[in-house]
Amino acid sequence: RLNDIRLCLHYGASEILKYLKKKDKKPKPIGKKGKVAGIEYIVDPKPLGTGGAIRNAAKDLKKDFIVMNGDVLTNVNLSVYIKFYKKN
Repeated sequence: RLNDIRLCLHYGASEILKYLKKKDKKPKPIGKKGKVAGIEYIVDPKPLGTGGAIRNAAKDLKKDFIVMNGDVLTNVNLSVYIKFYKKN
């Protein structure tokens, strides 16, 4: 189940934040139960590369997590991969 989303931002961060913080861009319910995931923005003041951004975003995570690039549009069913990961 998707609980939280962390967006790691650097290039174009101010424009992305302006867009996402508009009143009409509130998170909408997702999934079968209609839960709303929490969204956190992490702005890196200098480019850290993918690894550095992930390290910063994952500092206080205590559970497993999935990493995806923000410019990927897909209809992949992640639950299949999660089940495989947990099984192996």
